[in-house]
Amino acid sequence: MAKVGSYIHRVETSGLDAAFTNAYAVDKVHEVQLNVTTDSLQRPNNKWGGQFSLIRLKGEVAAGATQITLQGSEDAAGEKLMIEPTTATLISAISGTSKAAVFKVDAWFNNDLDSLYLFIKTNTGTFTLNEVMATWRE
Repeated sequence: MAKVGSYIHRVETSGLDAAFTNAYAVDKVHEVQLNVTTDSLQRPNNKWGGQFSLIRLKGEVAAGATQITLQGSEDAAGEKLMIEPTTATLISAISGTSKAAVFKVDAWFNNDLDSLYLFIKTNTGTFTLNEVMATWRE
């Protein structure tokens, strides 16, 4: 029987230590493998298709960073734009020193690979990325 309905998947990566400054750079990119989900769903040949819903970036700030801009690409060189540049305010955690920004995304996409490359820049200072969470549905 074919599946019926909409399925929401979550991809989480933690333990990161990538510092981003106020300019995009090809050596400062984070790859999200969309098929490596918390529900252990694996697709044949790493193909991916679905609708991006939400991307949360969590980390630490230095030198006054208050906002980050995120853009997503199909490739590590940033040539195949998938998610247009969007700016969000970094919000302090209720407890602790971390800050996070959430990006609402509404984009359907189908690709032969399961990678989404995130390019991040700050308004000023540095944002050190510790955790990425992305949700998507099929």
